[in-house]
Amino acid sequence: MRYHSLDALRAIAMFFGIAIHAVLPYTDPTVFQALSSADGPMPEAADIWHIMVIWIHQWRMPVFFILAGFFGALMLERRGRWGMLKDRGVRIFLALVVLLTLLTPLTDKQWAELHHLWFLWFLVQFYAVQLALSGAGRLFRPLLWIFEGPWRLALLLIPMVPLVLFAKHDLLFQIIPLTLWEVRPSGLVYYAFFFGTGIALWHRRERLDDLARLWMPLVGYSLVVMIGLTVLGYSDEPPVWPNMIGIPTGQLALIFGLIGMAHALIRKGGPVLTFLVDSAYAVYIVHLYIVLIVAVFLIDAGFSSWVVVPASIGITVPLCLLTYVVLVRYTPFDWLLAGYKNARFKWPFSRMKRAST
Repeated sequence: MRYHSLDALRAIAMFFGIAIHAVLPYTDPTVFQALSSADGPMPEAADIWHIMVIWIHQWRMPVFFILAGFFGALMLERRGRWGMLKDRGVRIFLALVVLLTLLTPLTDKQWAELHHLWFLWFLVQFYAVQLALSGAGRLFRPLLWIFEGPWRLALLLIPMVPLVLFAKHDLLFQIIPLTLWEVRPSGLVYYAFFFGTGIALWHRRERLDDLARLWMPLVGYSLVVMIGLTVLGYSDEPPVWPNMIGIPTGQLALIFGLIGMAHALIRKGGPVLTFLVDSAYAVYIVHLYIVLIVAVFLIDAGFSSWVVVPASIGITVPLCLLTYVVLVRYTPFDWLLAGYKNARFKWPFSRMKRAST
Protein backbone atom coordinates (compact mmCIF):
# COMPACT_ATOMS: atom_id res chain seq x y z
CA MET A 1 0.00 0.00 0.00
CA ARG A 2 1.29 3.45 -0.94
CA TYR A 3 0.51 6.23 1.54
CA HIS A 4 -0.06 9.01 -1.00
CA SER A 5 -1.46 11.30 1.70
CA LEU A 6 1.63 11.09 3.90
CA ASP A 7 3.99 11.32 0.92
CA ALA A 8 2.21 14.53 -0.07
CA LEU A 9 2.28 15.94 3.46
CA ARG A 10 6.00 15.28 3.73
CA ALA A 11 6.56 17.07 0.40
CA ILE A 12 4.41 20.01 1.53
CA ALA A 13 6.44 20.28 4.74
CA MET A 14 9.66 20.50 2.72
CA PHE A 15 8.21 23.08 0.31
CA PHE A 16 7.13 25.24 3.25
CA GLY A 17 10.83 25.71 4.02
CA ILE A 18 10.80 28.22 1.14
CA ALA A 19 8.22 30.33 2.96
CA ILE A 20 10.23 30.32 6.20
CA HIS A 21 13.48 31.30 4.52
CA ALA A 22 11.85 34.02 2.42
CA VAL A 23 11.52 35.93 5.71
CA LEU A 24 15.08 35.16 6.87
CA PRO A 25 16.65 38.40 5.49
CA TYR A 26 14.32 40.28 7.83
CA THR A 27 15.22 38.26 10.91
CA ASP A 28 18.92 37.42 10.51
CA PRO A 29 21.24 40.45 10.14
CA THR A 30 24.16 38.31 8.96
CA VAL A 31 22.14 37.03 5.99
CA PHE A 32 21.04 40.50 4.92
CA GLN A 33 24.50 42.04 5.34
CA ALA A 34 26.17 39.20 3.43
CA LEU A 35 23.86 39.44 0.40
CA SER A 36 22.72 43.05 0.28
CA SER A 37 24.50 45.68 -1.80
CA ALA A 38 22.65 48.53 -0.12
CA ASP A 39 23.86 50.56 2.82
CA GLY A 40 21.60 51.04 5.76
CA PRO A 41 19.85 49.14 8.53
CA MET A 42 18.20 45.78 8.09
CA PRO A 43 14.60 46.25 6.89
CA GLU A 44 11.61 45.20 8.94
CA ALA A 45 8.93 42.76 7.85
CA ALA A 46 5.22 43.13 8.47
CA ASP A 47 3.98 41.26 11.54
CA ILE A 48 1.96 38.87 9.39
CA TRP A 49 5.16 37.28 8.05
CA HIS A 50 6.57 36.71 11.54
CA ILE A 51 3.27 35.10 12.56
CA MET A 52 3.43 32.91 9.43
CA VAL A 53 6.95 31.74 10.32
CA ILE A 54 5.92 30.92 13.90
CA TRP A 55 2.89 28.95 12.67
CA ILE A 56 4.95 26.94 10.18
CA HIS A 57 7.59 26.19 12.81
CA GLN A 58 4.96 24.64 15.10
CA TRP A 59 4.16 21.77 12.75
CA ARG A 60 6.60 21.53 9.84
CA MET A 61 9.63 19.70 11.24
CA PRO A 62 7.68 17.72 13.89
CA VAL A 63 5.43 16.39 11.10
CA PHE A 64 8.49 15.67 8.96
CA PHE A 65 10.16 13.60 11.69
CA ILE A 66 6.91 11.76 12.53
CA LEU A 67 6.68 10.76 8.88
CA ALA A 68 10.37 9.86 8.80
CA GLY A 69 9.80 7.46 11.70
CA PHE A 70 6.61 6.13 10.07
CA PHE A 71 8.24 5.40 6.72
CA GLY A 72 11.39 4.09 8.41
CA ALA A 73 9.31 1.53 10.30
CA LEU A 74 7.46 0.66 7.10
CA MET A 75 10.73 0.06 5.24
CA LEU A 76 12.22 -1.96 8.09
CA GLU A 77 9.18 -4.25 8.11
CA ARG A 78 9.03 -4.67 4.34
CA ARG A 79 12.73 -4.78 3.39
CA GLY A 80 14.44 -5.85 6.60
CA ARG A 81 17.53 -4.39 8.22
CA TRP A 82 19.83 -4.83 5.24
CA GLY A 83 17.36 -3.25 2.81
CA MET A 84 16.80 -0.29 5.09
CA LEU A 85 20.52 0.13 5.72
CA LYS A 86 21.26 0.25 1.98
CA ASP A 87 18.43 2.68 1.24
CA ARG A 88 18.93 5.13 4.11
CA GLY A 89 22.71 4.75 3.96
CA VAL A 90 22.69 6.14 0.42
CA ARG A 91 19.76 8.56 0.50
CA ILE A 92 20.52 10.07 3.91
CA PHE A 93 24.12 9.45 5.05
CA LEU A 94 25.92 9.43 1.69
CA ALA A 95 23.70 12.27 0.44
CA LEU A 96 24.71 14.35 3.48
CA VAL A 97 28.41 13.74 2.87
CA VAL A 98 28.17 14.57 -0.84
CA LEU A 99 26.04 17.66 -0.29
CA LEU A 100 28.34 19.07 2.37
CA THR A 101 31.29 18.50 0.04
CA LEU A 102 29.55 20.28 -2.85
CA LEU A 103 28.17 23.17 -0.80
CA THR A 104 31.41 23.99 1.03
CA PRO A 105 33.15 25.76 -1.90
CA LEU A 106 29.89 27.45 -2.95
CA THR A 107 29.17 28.94 0.46
CA ASP A 108 32.74 29.60 1.62
CA LYS A 109 32.18 27.77 4.91
CA GLN A 110 33.81 24.84 6.67
CA TRP A 111 32.95 21.33 5.48
CA ALA A 112 31.30 20.31 8.74
CA GLU A 113 28.87 23.24 8.78
CA LEU A 114 25.43 21.79 8.30
CA HIS A 115 23.66 24.83 6.85
CA HIS A 116 19.99 23.86 6.40
CA LEU A 117 20.90 20.15 6.18
CA TRP A 118 20.92 19.61 9.94
CA PHE A 119 17.80 17.41 9.61
CA LEU A 120 19.81 14.86 7.60
CA TRP A 121 22.34 14.58 10.42
CA PHE A 122 19.52 13.97 12.90
CA LEU A 123 18.03 11.35 10.57
CA VAL A 124 21.37 9.54 10.31
CA GLN A 125 21.42 9.20 14.10
CA PHE A 126 17.75 8.26 14.40
CA TYR A 127 17.89 5.58 11.72
CA ALA A 128 21.07 4.14 13.25
CA VAL A 129 19.30 3.81 16.61
CA GLN A 130 16.18 2.40 14.95
CA LEU A 131 18.24 -0.28 13.22
CA ALA A 132 20.13 -1.09 16.41
CA LEU A 133 16.90 -1.43 18.43
CA SER A 134 14.82 -3.07 15.72
CA GLY A 135 14.66 -6.30 17.72
CA ALA A 136 13.73 -4.59 20.98
CA GLY A 137 10.05 -3.92 20.34
CA ARG A 138 9.27 -3.85 24.07
CA LEU A 139 10.92 -0.42 24.29
CA PHE A 140 8.10 1.04 22.23
CA ARG A 141 5.24 -0.65 24.10
CA PRO A 142 4.37 2.47 26.18
CA LEU A 143 4.00 4.48 22.96
CA LEU A 144 2.03 1.69 21.33
CA TRP A 145 -0.37 1.62 24.30
CA ILE A 146 -0.99 5.35 23.85
CA PHE A 147 -1.83 4.74 20.19
CA GLU A 148 -4.40 2.06 21.04
CA GLY A 149 -7.14 4.71 20.98
CA PRO A 150 -7.45 8.17 19.43
CA TRP A 151 -8.17 9.97 22.69
CA ARG A 152 -5.14 8.44 24.38
CA LEU A 153 -2.97 10.56 22.10
CA ALA A 154 -3.62 13.42 24.52
CA LEU A 155 -1.21 11.62 26.89
CA LEU A 156 1.61 12.70 24.59
CA LEU A 157 1.24 16.10 26.24
CA ILE A 158 2.99 14.68 29.30
CA PRO A 159 6.40 14.61 27.56
CA MET A 160 5.43 17.39 25.14
CA VAL A 161 5.20 20.14 27.76
CA PRO A 162 8.75 19.76 29.14
CA LEU A 163 10.11 19.28 25.62
CA VAL A 164 8.64 22.59 24.48
CA LEU A 165 9.85 24.33 27.64
CA PHE A 166 13.44 23.15 27.52
CA ALA A 167 14.14 22.27 23.89
CA LYS A 168 12.92 25.40 22.11
CA HIS A 169 13.94 29.06 22.04
CA ASP A 170 11.14 31.18 23.53
CA LEU A 171 8.89 28.09 23.44
CA LEU A 172 8.66 28.48 19.65
CA PHE A 173 11.86 27.79 17.71
CA GLN A 174 13.86 24.57 17.63
CA ILE A 175 17.43 24.27 18.86
CA ILE A 176 19.55 22.72 16.12
CA PRO A 177 23.26 21.97 15.64
CA LEU A 178 25.30 24.22 13.37
CA THR A 179 28.05 21.67 12.65
CA LEU A 180 28.49 17.91 12.63
CA TRP A 181 30.54 18.10 15.82
CA GLU A 182 28.20 20.31 17.82
CA VAL A 183 26.11 18.44 20.37
CA ARG A 184 22.64 19.91 20.98
CA PRO A 185 20.94 17.25 23.13
CA SER A 186 17.77 19.27 23.69
CA GLY A 187 17.04 19.53 19.97
CA LEU A 188 18.03 15.92 19.40
CA VAL A 189 15.68 14.65 22.13
CA TYR A 190 12.89 16.93 20.91
CA TYR A 191 12.91 15.50 17.40
CA ALA A 192 13.64 11.96 18.60
CA PHE A 193 10.29 12.17 20.41
CA PHE A 194 8.50 12.85 17.13
CA PHE A 195 10.51 10.22 15.27
CA GLY A 196 9.51 7.63 17.88
CA THR A 197 5.91 8.82 17.60
CA GLY A 198 6.09 8.09 13.89
CA ILE A 199 7.32 4.55 14.56
CA ALA A 200 4.41 3.98 16.92
CA LEU A 201 1.98 5.43 14.37
CA TRP A 202 3.15 2.87 11.80
CA HIS A 203 2.50 -0.01 14.19
CA ARG A 204 -0.94 1.43 15.01
CA ARG A 205 -1.69 2.90 11.59
CA GLU A 206 -5.43 2.36 12.05
CA ARG A 207 -5.22 5.63 14.00
CA LEU A 208 -4.80 7.41 10.68
CA ASP A 209 -8.47 6.81 9.95
CA ASP A 210 -9.39 8.22 13.36
CA LEU A 211 -7.27 11.33 12.74
CA ALA A 212 -8.93 11.70 9.33
CA ARG A 213 -12.29 11.96 11.10
CA LEU A 214 -11.02 14.37 13.76
CA TRP A 215 -8.84 16.68 11.68
CA MET A 216 -11.25 19.65 11.56
CA PRO A 217 -11.70 20.04 15.34
CA LEU A 218 -7.98 19.46 15.87
CA VAL A 219 -6.91 22.10 13.35
CA GLY A 220 -9.69 24.41 14.53
CA TYR A 221 -8.54 24.17 18.14
CA SER A 222 -4.93 24.88 17.14
CA LEU A 223 -6.01 28.00 15.21
CA VAL A 224 -8.06 29.29 18.14
CA VAL A 225 -5.07 28.78 20.43
CA MET A 226 -2.70 30.54 18.04
CA ILE A 227 -5.02 33.51 17.56
CA GLY A 228 -5.50 33.81 21.31
CA LEU A 229 -1.77 33.66 22.06
CA THR A 230 -1.05 36.17 19.29
CA VAL A 231 -3.55 38.63 20.74
CA LEU A 232 -2.10 38.14 24.23
CA GLY A 233 1.39 38.70 22.84
CA TYR A 234 0.46 42.27 21.90
CA SER A 235 -0.58 43.16 25.45
CA ASP A 236 1.76 45.23 27.62
CA GLU A 237 2.52 42.42 30.08
CA PRO A 238 1.41 39.11 28.54
CA PRO A 239 1.06 36.28 31.09
CA VAL A 240 3.42 33.33 30.75
CA TRP A 241 1.08 30.46 31.68
CA PRO A 242 -1.12 30.62 28.54
CA ASN A 243 1.97 30.01 26.43
CA MET A 244 3.09 27.12 28.64
CA ILE A 245 -0.31 25.45 28.21
CA GLY A 246 -1.43 26.69 24.82
CA ILE A 247 1.71 26.12 22.77
CA PRO A 248 2.14 22.38 23.54
CA THR A 249 -1.58 21.59 23.22
CA GLY A 250 -2.04 23.71 20.12
CA GLN A 251 1.08 22.30 18.51
CA LEU A 252 0.12 18.69 19.12
CA ALA A 253 -3.43 19.31 17.87
CA LEU A 254 -2.07 20.98 14.74
CA ILE A 255 0.42 18.18 14.02
CA PHE A 256 -2.15 15.39 14.28
CA GLY A 257 -4.80 17.53 12.62
CA LEU A 258 -2.65 18.07 9.54
CA ILE A 259 -1.79 14.36 9.36
CA GLY A 260 -5.50 13.57 9.59
CA MET A 261 -6.39 16.23 7.02
CA ALA A 262 -3.89 14.82 4.52
CA HIS A 263 -5.18 11.28 5.08
CA ALA A 264 -8.79 12.43 4.65
CA LEU A 265 -8.32 14.58 1.55
CA ILE A 266 -5.57 12.82 -0.43
CA ARG A 267 -6.57 9.27 -1.22
CA LYS A 268 -4.74 8.63 -4.49
CA GLY A 269 -1.78 9.89 -6.40
CA GLY A 270 -1.49 11.45 -9.83
CA PRO A 271 1.18 12.78 -12.17
CA VAL A 272 1.29 16.25 -10.60
CA LEU A 273 1.35 14.96 -7.04
CA THR A 274 3.96 12.34 -7.93
CA PHE A 275 6.17 14.99 -9.51
CA LEU A 276 5.94 17.25 -6.44
CA VAL A 277 6.67 14.34 -4.09
CA ASP A 278 9.66 13.26 -6.20
CA SER A 279 11.04 16.80 -6.38
CA ALA A 280 10.58 17.85 -2.74
CA TYR A 281 13.92 16.52 -1.44
CA ALA A 282 15.93 18.24 -4.19
CA VAL A 283 13.87 21.44 -3.91
CA TYR A 284 14.61 21.70 -0.21
CA ILE A 285 18.33 21.24 -0.80
CA VAL A 286 18.65 24.04 -3.37
CA HIS A 287 15.92 26.43 -2.26
CA LEU A 288 17.77 28.28 0.49
CA TYR A 289 20.31 29.99 -1.72
CA ILE A 290 17.77 30.85 -4.43
CA VAL A 291 15.14 32.32 -2.12
CA LEU A 292 17.66 34.40 -0.15
CA ILE A 293 19.19 35.90 -3.29
CA VAL A 294 15.76 36.69 -4.73
CA ALA A 295 14.45 38.17 -1.46
CA VAL A 296 17.47 40.40 -0.86
CA PHE A 297 17.44 41.55 -4.49
CA LEU A 298 13.81 42.63 -4.11
CA ILE A 299 14.55 44.33 -0.79
CA ASP A 300 17.43 46.25 -2.35
CA ALA A 301 15.09 47.25 -5.20
CA GLY A 302 12.93 49.02 -2.62
CA PHE A 303 9.96 46.68 -2.35
CA SER A 304 8.14 46.22 0.96
CA SER A 305 7.82 42.89 2.69
CA TRP A 306 4.23 42.66 1.40
CA VAL A 307 5.76 42.19 -2.04
CA VAL A 308 9.12 40.62 -1.18
CA VAL A 309 7.90 37.56 0.71
CA PRO A 310 5.16 36.30 -1.66
CA ALA A 311 7.19 37.26 -4.76
CA SER A 312 10.26 35.44 -3.43
CA ILE A 313 8.19 32.31 -2.87
CA GLY A 314 6.51 32.60 -6.26
CA ILE A 315 9.85 33.00 -8.07
CA THR A 316 11.77 30.41 -6.06
CA VAL A 317 9.34 27.49 -6.47
CA PRO A 318 9.51 27.28 -10.29
CA LEU A 319 13.27 27.93 -10.26
CA CYS A 320 13.76 25.06 -7.82
CA LEU A 321 11.56 22.74 -9.87
CA LEU A 322 13.52 23.66 -12.99
CA THR A 323 16.76 22.97 -11.15
CA TYR A 324 15.41 19.58 -10.12
CA VAL A 325 14.45 18.63 -13.68
CA VAL A 326 17.72 19.80 -15.23
CA LEU A 327 20.28 18.80 -12.58
CA VAL A 328 18.70 15.92 -10.65
CA ARG A 329 15.73 14.12 -12.19
CA TYR A 330 17.62 12.54 -15.10
CA THR A 331 21.15 12.56 -13.68
CA PRO A 332 23.16 10.43 -11.24
CA PHE A 333 22.23 12.90 -8.47
CA ASP A 334 18.86 11.16 -8.41
CA TRP A 335 20.65 8.00 -7.27
CA LEU A 336 21.45 9.80 -4.04
CA LEU A 337 18.07 11.38 -3.43
CA ALA A 338 15.69 8.72 -4.74
CA GLY A 339 17.88 5.62 -4.63
CA TYR A 340 19.18 3.84 -7.71
CA LYS A 341 16.16 1.54 -7.88
CA ASN A 342 13.75 4.49 -8.15
CA ALA A 343 15.99 6.78 -10.22
CA ARG A 344 15.11 7.50 -13.84
CA PHE A 345 18.73 7.54 -14.98
CA LYS A 346 20.30 4.10 -15.23
CA TRP A 347 23.57 2.89 -16.68
CA PRO A 348 23.10 1.86 -20.34
CA PHE A 349 24.61 -1.56 -19.73
CA SER A 350 22.12 -2.13 -16.90
CA ARG A 351 19.28 -1.62 -19.35
CA MET A 352 20.91 -3.94 -21.88
CA LYS A 353 21.31 -6.61 -19.25
CA ARG A 354 17.66 -6.40 -18.24
CA ALA A 355 16.59 -6.50 -21.89
CA SER A 356 18.64 -9.63 -22.55
CA THR A 357 17.17 -11.43 -19.59
